[in-house]
Amino acid sequence: LIQQYPNVIYLEDSGVEIEGFKIWGSPYVPWFGNWAFMEADWMLRPRWDMIPPNTDILITHGPAKYMLDRERRGKNVGSEELRSRLIRLSNLKLHVFGHIHEDYGYLGALEEMEKEFVAVNASVVDLSYRVVNKPITVNLKSK
Repeated sequence: LIQQYPNVIYLEDSGVEIEGFKIWGSPYVPWFGNWAFMEADWMLRPRWDMIPPNTDILITHGPAKYMLDRERRGKNVGSEELRSRLIRLSNLKLHVFGHIHEDYGYLGALEEMEKEFVAVNASVVDLSYRVVNKPITVNLKSK
């Protein structure tokens, strides 16, 4: 499939640098249903520890705990281990994810992180996979 799209860069616990931005991506999330790339949250810590400390843009399938991670019953289902790692990423400017369709949107960093970055839940579909949300555009200053 990837051969059909030569301009696609698939990031599975890996990174790439584009226009000076260091980008890291991972498809893993804490158990939430019966899908691929799911592990118990505590088992995800080694994956999150692989994220280089100088990452500018982080792309994960799911959110960090308490960051646009509220599902339809009101429960926060993001990764606590990922949240812990975000706090230690000193260059982070943008974290993009989806997975929790109900909490689409964006926000700035939490106070305890003592830095500014934007978190984007870019899920454009609802729970029935109907396109209901517009794409979110984020402008970052190039390096």
